[in-house]
Amino acid sequence: MKLTAFIFILCLLILLPLAACVVLEPDFVGPKTWTISSMDRVARGEWETLDTRVLSKISAARNEYEAFQLNIRAPKGGLSNVQVTVSAFQNDSGYSLPEAELFREHYVYVDRGGFAGSPMNHNRALGAGWYADALIPFDAPGTPEIPSYPFKVEGRQNQPIWVDVYVPDDAPAGIYTSRYTVESAEGTSTGTMSLEVWDFSLPKTPSLESSFLIWDEKTPEMRDLLLKHKIMPRNTPEEEQADRVSNDGLNAVDLRFWAHTDIDCQLGNPPSVAEIKARLAGYKQDLLVYNYSADEIDRCTGLTEKVKAWGRTLHEAGVPQLIVMFPQPQLFDDGTGRSAVDIWVFSPELYVKAKNAQNILDEALKISDAWSYTALMELDDIPKWGIDFMPMNYRIMQGFLNQRYDLSGFLYWRVNLWQRDPWRDVTQNEDTWPAGEGMLVYPGEQIGLSEPVPSMRLKWIREGVEDFEYGQLLREEGKESQLKQLITPAAKDWRSWSKDPQEIESVRETLAKALMQK
Repeated sequence: MKLTAFIFILCLLILLPLAACVVLEPDFVGPKTWTISSMDRVARGEWETLDTRVLSKISAARNEYEAFQLNIRAPKGGLSNVQVTVSAFQNDSGYSLPEAELFREHYVYVDRGGFAGSPMNHNRALGAGWYADALIPFDAPGTPEIPSYPFKVEGRQNQPIWVDVYVPDDAPAGIYTSRYTVESAEGTSTGTMSLEVWDFSLPKTPSLESSFLIWDEKTPEMRDLLLKHKIMPRNTPEEEQADRVSNDGLNAVDLRFWAHTDIDCQLGNPPSVAEIKARLAGYKQDLLVYNYSADEIDRCTGLTEKVKAWGRTLHEAGVPQLIVMFPQPQLFDDGTGRSAVDIWVFSPELYVKAKNAQNILDEALKISDAWSYTALMELDDIPKWGIDFMPMNYRIMQGFLNQRYDLSGFLYWRVNLWQRDPWRDVTQNEDTWPAGEGMLVYPGEQIGLSEPVPSMRLKWIREGVEDFEYGQLLREEGKESQLKQLITPAAKDWRSWSKDPQEIESVRETLAKALMQK
């Protein structure tokens, strides 16, 4: 029995007030360290359960990123001049993976919790408090306000380090080992981590299509960051497309003819076929080039003929139409026998609220594709992307749930909705918006960089994209029914999905074993 539990029980038996039973952390010298799952959250001051959450091994396919966290705990007097090294993972034959990327996790304060829903909600917001979210690369220069590396850790506080490992396409399968060292003026701590490389590869170009919007875009560095995390920017300039396809895995891009605003429920007339073809001519042809025509028009009435007109014109020019709305049977024929909408993009909330939703979706998928999205969700239990929600919210939708519903992509409305000081203020202007909504990256200027840096949430999104690939590889082997059976325990439906990282990892490992069966 742990000492803390023993003392608590003793207090109850001898009827001492609980205040007298507070267990203080034992004194120690130098840093204490633990390796922890990338899907875990480490609170700034917690200490009692850290030794029960140690992770000693991670697993990955070739051409996959896998991560873990190295948590550093400071003694009462704190730590200064902290430096961290993680050796390259190496197998018994001497083959080494590329050096891991290291990030210092930066805590931000959430001053109000996200939408919690009913007391029976199993996906409630965790509430106000400090959350590790922004990731500071070790090679960032840092600033006086936000130092980079080396760093200090205040007394009785945690400092998690995010460790990103990439497995290249030529890595032999098997077990690899890495050794980490945490040095400080107050002492040193060391440890090891194992990695199993599975004997198959994920595709370099993601199978999962996506469209993430960057507002006020000025530089290509934002697109670099999204593509590195296997996410497609909505807009990629024509002059970049060939290089992005060859080197960065770009698989989809918007043609950028806009039909309406979602404020007034008005659709303009479509451009001419000649205009569409002229713009299309400059685009890379081995991409999915779609036209994102309208957004969230489910509530609008009287638009059926306009949507059909846009569909017919785009189709004549050879371009599929994407609209954010739940499939509507009256749009399944644009007048030529083809669905007016080729890519339906809907939120779990729209699915749950729709009548006869699964039958309608089944009919839509016979003649078109469908993607998922999430934004400002309030309905209980469905995935939400606020900082103070459990990490699995960022992974489950585009991964196992997309496979569960036969969806081929996902969309998000903005990645850089920054306030005046985003490293200190993640509260959005609208009172009902969760902290961090529309903000998946942080500007680099506050840490001395010219390019943006990721959040932990962006890393979790990447994990979901890679989960999707496991399922897609099984589909390509003709094992769709087996896939559905294997993922059901973790992703039954939009409102019943696992929040437990260990269960998700267990399902992922089961999928890997199915892929490696000869």
